[in-house]
Amino acid sequence: MGDLNARSTAWGDTYVNPRGPLLEEWAAELGLLFINRGTEPTCVRPQGVSRVDVTLASSNFAWRLSRWEVIRELETFSDHRYIRFVVNASVGPPLRPRTSRRTFPRWTVGRLNRERAEEVAIVKAWCADSTPVECVEEGVRRLQRNMTEVCNASMPKWRPPPQRKAIYWWTREIEDFRRVCSGARRAYLRSCRRRSDDPQVREGLRLVYCRHKKVLQVAILDAKNEAHKKFLKELDSDPWGRPYQAARKRLKGAGAPLTETLEPALLDRVISGLFPLPPNIVPPRMVTSVVDGDVDREQAPEVTDSEIESILCRLKSRKKAPGPDGLHARVLAVTFPYMGETIRGLFDLCLRSGRFPTAWKEGQLCLIRKEGRAPNSPGAYRPIILLDEAGKALEWIIASRLGRHLSIVGPDLDEAQYGFRAGRSTIDALMDLKQYTKRVVERGGRALAVSLDIANAFFNCIFRGSPVLAPNSRELFGRTTGGSCERTG
Repeated sequence: MGDLNARSTAWGDTYVNPRGPLLEEWAAELGLLFINRGTEPTCVRPQGVSRVDVTLASSNFAWRLSRWEVIRELETFSDHRYIRFVVNASVGPPLRPRTSRRTFPRWTVGRLNRERAEEVAIVKAWCADSTPVECVEEGVRRLQRNMTEVCNASMPKWRPPPQRKAIYWWTREIEDFRRVCSGARRAYLRSCRRRSDDPQVREGLRLVYCRHKKVLQVAILDAKNEAHKKFLKELDSDPWGRPYQAARKRLKGAGAPLTETLEPALLDRVISGLFPLPPNIVPPRMVTSVVDGDVDREQAPEVTDSEIESILCRLKSRKKAPGPDGLHARVLAVTFPYMGETIRGLFDLCLRSGRFPTAWKEGQLCLIRKEGRAPNSPGAYRPIILLDEAGKALEWIIASRLGRHLSIVGPDLDEAQYGFRAGRSTIDALMDLKQYTKRVVERGGRALAVSLDIANAFFNCIFRGSPVLAPNSRELFGRTTGGSCERTG
């Protein structure tokens, strides 16, 4: 759509100029349809009015457009008026727009009152129930209640930003100039509509309007230039700030998550494609299942001080989004010195019983749009699952113990395994491949590299019945159960 400088009765104009029939023929050859409705002028000038602003759409897309109209009330400070229309996202009647109301708690971590959080944590630790917890699920619920009270007392709830904010270069001075310019334009247009007014008076009002319009345009241009200079100066103080984010196209306005804005049918198709149902097979187990009575509950070693220190270091340095419980890692790190014994006791209970709490298996799904992909395909979205920080802390303990067991007791992972291993990365795999091909070429041979891209490899893993550790590793966790390998949510 735009000002095509063509006039024709095909889109509601009262006059036909030489460009009009040419535009009609060009649109017919490409299968484009004219969306303009009514006879309201889109361009108003002192010389007259016209409908030179034309909206075109393909036949496959035209049915999505509705309620095309020319807006007369809004001031554009131009000869052309605003055009508004609605784009329907799905077939059939328009659906009720989804609200962005969140079901998960969330707090403003940037306004955390550290002293108040510590005070509430001390009170909760002092008044903690002395009755030992026998069920991991009840222990998690008790911990979540206490941490929720700490968050409510130490920081405000998160609220979405206002829908409309002033543009970054807008100032109060420009607002005053715009108000004066709007008044001058309205006075001039009223004079144009009144034929009885003196032409000299009308011309004087037009000159006044043009003068105020020029002042407003100069003020806007100066404000933009000044804002751009400040924007570039941020490179010296913060090289990873707004200029870097703008270059990487990461500056986006706040809005509802994709899971709340996508159409229900498309969302179901995307989730089904990213998280397919497991096949109806039971893989063979590598070890014999362990019966509850065959294991001594006291075999699992308790969480050590070094493991707690490692967890605290991770929590203090994490800046990731929280999970469904809304508990940020920063809050957990602040309260850990006072509620650490309760959390450690819960971890010990999980390790002794061989049970991973159900609440920590549930996650909040976030979809990230991939550029250059068809928006109606599951491959156009990258899924991220946000988990509770306390559950991830327990996973760190389990993963570290598994890593030590595999490297010391064995069987260790293959040397060619680079992913998800401490001290190794994709760079090491590429260097290994480079050295291998170099050796082959030096010996006069040939090397062929075959790359396989397995779609959703980790989301398609069969967790049910997956191999577990050998019986001699039970001293790490007490019991080894398949239930700890499952995840929901």
